[in-house]
Amino acid sequence: MPTTVPAMKGKMGDINYYVISMKAGEVIQTLKIPKDMPGWDNLTIDEKYQRDINYRRVRDHIAPYLASNPSRFFGALIVTVMNSNGPLNFRALNDDAFAGELRSDYQSASDNIGFLTFQGREVIVPLDGQHRLKALEFAITGLDNQGNPIPGIRKPCIELASEDIVLILVDPIKNKTEKIRRIFTRINLTARRPTTGENIVTNDDDIIAVLARDIASNEIEKGVRIGADLVKFKDNTLRKQDPYFTTLAIIYNINEAIIKAYFPPPDITRLPDSEKADEYEEQCKKIWAFLLKNIETFQLMLSDLESDGDELRCQIRQSNLLGKPVGQECLFKAFLKLTNGSGGFSWKEAAKRLNQLPWLINDENISGYWENVLWSGTAESGRIITKNRILTTLLIMHLAGGVLPDEEKQKLKEDFAALFPSDDRPLPDPVIQ
Repeated sequence: MPTTVPAMKGKMGDINYYVISMKAGEVIQTLKIPKDMPGWDNLTIDEKYQRDINYRRVRDHIAPYLASNPSRFFGALIVTVMNSNGPLNFRALNDDAFAGELRSDYQSASDNIGFLTFQGREVIVPLDGQHRLKALEFAITGLDNQGNPIPGIRKPCIELASEDIVLILVDPIKNKTEKIRRIFTRINLTARRPTTGENIVTNDDDIIAVLARDIASNEIEKGVRIGADLVKFKDNTLRKQDPYFTTLAIIYNINEAIIKAYFPPPDITRLPDSEKADEYEEQCKKIWAFLLKNIETFQLMLSDLESDGDELRCQIRQSNLLGKPVGQECLFKAFLKLTNGSGGFSWKEAAKRLNQLPWLINDENISGYWENVLWSGTAESGRIITKNRILTTLLIMHLAGGVLPDEEKQKLKEDFAALFPSDDRPLPDPVIQ
């Protein structure tokens, strides 16, 4: 059955398009993801233009956001019609049928505003936005692609079906597959993906991101703060001359570890209620404040928060593993294990033990403890290793005299030995008994 919708016509380069809106319920019924179209599996690699859908990402993150957030919003889906033999049926407001009814000052502005008519047989597919399309379906139905209930959705978000979704509809074109592939490539390959830190800065629907920004920017406890000027967010790593104390991504990772340690199992796919959010904030800030005051390297790095302290922070980062963001993250996680896990130490005792570990970057410490685990190469010309965070956390706990559960202790021994297959190096003894 024909359907007519309001539309605005536009053109960019040699591509004609229309901006329209449809109800979310209509969108999930009308649009088809390319892989569900007849003949998709028979296309060659060159002919295919869409990536496979990451259903886990849709299920665990995008759909719960849409279902639970009353301020939900996302950008337009870019779509096209696959089975049209020519341009779509568009009538501008200034066509003869309508022009007489318009005020004169509106007529010149209405060349590209009008109505788009669908015959009801069109196959509409997304060129960009197939993950958001599936997320709409998951959120409205409460079911994933296997028909199973989604843990992060308390109940199907039926009201979402009547909300408006913006579509940018690319006019059907000749040589469809080739040109559509080119459009998809332009959209996805020319866009710069935001860094992890930039995502944390803009995400108001993730309690861990909200807490990360708070800890980075504000006083954590009276007289204890890092300060936004000392937290790098545009990048996830620190360069040699960067004056920062840490990165926003590392603060995020540490907060996530604290919440998981103290509130198992937390549901961090959506914002918690205000009472739970306050508990998360209180626990994160208590641990941050304690370690910033009681870990000697952190004290020194934050002893002067102004620019006069920048040179000292750079020097410490070059000479001490706790000046490196990854070293900081692993220390925090080891502290959680020593105090809240199987370690059984008081906070004060755990901090005392952690301060005594061989954090200085010199050849003796590297070869004796951190080689291939947290550091690669010589002390003078080596670099930090970021991929062994679990192993590093367990090693720190072991060196500090913490008692690991049998399973974790065995894993530590096996993973450490695997880093030295040629010399069968044993796990170093604890620094503190």
